[in-house]
Amino acid sequence: MDEARQVLERLERIDRLRTGGGQRGAILAEVRKLLEEGEAWLAAEPAGTAAAREALDACRLRLVAGAGAPDGPPVPVPGPEDPLPRAA
Repeated sequence: MDEARQVLERLERIDRLRTGGGQRGAILAEVRKLLEEGEAWLAAEPAGTAAAREALDACRLRLVAGAGAPDGPPVPVPGPEDPLPRAA
């Protein structure tokens, strides 16, 4: 459960940065850490994680697609009003 707690805390930090006008580089650093922690959570609790795996993969693709550079275009970071994709 430590992995789950870390992911939730990281999401809260990202949300505070996003709503508080945090710098893009700081938000990107938190998103990168979130991806690492999400992977650790999935490894620790692999049962029923298809939707979480898809969400992590989608986030990683968005980050790698060129939006991850500090001087690149803004990275759309999902918030509560932008739910992550669900498995079909």
